[in-house]
Formats: sequence, structure tokens, C-alpha cells
Amino acid sequence: MKNNAKLLADVQNAIKFEPLLHAAEIGVTVKNCVVSLTGEFDSYIKKVEAENATKKVKGVKAIIEKIEVKFPNDRSKTDTEVVEEVLDALKNTWSLPLNTISVKVENG
Repeated sequence: MKNNAKLLADVQNAIKFEPLLHAAEIGVTVKNCVVSLTGEFDSYIKKVEAENATKKVKGVKAIIEKIEVKFPNDRSKTDTEVVEEVLDALKNTWSLPLNTISVKVENG
């Protein structure tokens, strides 16, 4: 089993290599192999990418995700836009067959 410091470094490196993400925007802490992610993004795709990058790291037992999505100029997205962004993000995750996933959004 990895120690917390090694797991923290591995998660930070995984996030660093995701093209949509800037590691400085994401707070990462680890306790007992449970990873907490914090930060603020301007899109749901970035939030999903941060979670997916973390899930791929060997040794992560669970993820506590506290990432907020705040749109520039308080632009709210429709439920349809949110669903489309999530599906677009998942398309780039080859390990997930899209025909087995359903996305439901109600009131943003």
C-alpha cells in the first residue's frame, strides 16, 4: 500500500498531465488513501477530468470531491448543455463504453 505522501504525488502528477487541467487550480489532500479534491473550475468537463485522473491512480481508495463549477459572468447552463458537456468528457475516457452510461441533470 502506498503511503499518503506518495499517493499525493501520484495524484498531483496525474492531474498535471491532463491537458484541460491546471494543477494549481486543484487542491489535493490525502488521508488513509482517501483523496480530497478542492477547487473552482469554469466548466464541468474540467471537474470530470480531475476526478477521472484521480480514479486512474493506483492506491486511491475513495475520492471526496469538493470542486465547484462557477461560470464566468454568472452564466448558467441549461440541463441539456450540462449533459452534453458530461458526455463529451466521457467520450475522451476510452475505458468507459458510452452505451452503458446514462446522465441525468435536473436544475443544473
